[in-house]
Amino acid sequence: MRIFGLAISFLLLMCATPALAQTTTAAQTPQALTEVYQCAAITPAEERLACYDAAVGRLRSAETQGRIVAVDREQAATIERESFGFHLPSLSRILPSLNGDSDEVEDVQLTVTRIRARADGTHSFVMDNGQVWTQVEPQDVRNVRAGDTITIERAALGSFRLIGTRGGAGHRVRREN
Repeated sequence: MRIFGLAISFLLLMCATPALAQTTTAAQTPQALTEVYQCAAITPAEERLACYDAAVGRLRSAETQGRIVAVDREQAATIERESFGFHLPSLSRILPSLNGDSDEVEDVQLTVTRIRARADGTHSFVMDNGQVWTQVEPQDVRNVRAGDTITIERAALGSFRLIGTRGGAGHRVRREN
């Protein structure tokens, strides 16, 4: 039973190598995991256990070598939040909808640690998690200060809007890093 439980824990496996990642879609199961699942169809208990032992050994080897990566639901949600603001077309293929409703995070709350004025009249907002968001067009930033918790939300046509807690207009922004 322990081996079967181990196989189930790898349900959210993803291919890590670039060549495999390009050909893997959310509907495909990595070969190493498929081999574990195939063992369930074997009726004699000793043969089934031997199959599981061998398949789990190959699965562990693939993970150790970096050909397979195991990601649980919480880790996948973290990846989606941390990549908010970047256009990563392949992310939705390897991290299918976590809640069944939507593939995309609609907004994030971040704390501003620093605001930098830029030569072109725009400002960059440095967040406590290292992200940097920059205004798309020059605009006064009196409604956002270091230490504020702000919201960045999806806006029209793939753009983003930073909304401060001090009122005033939102700021059209793009993610720099």
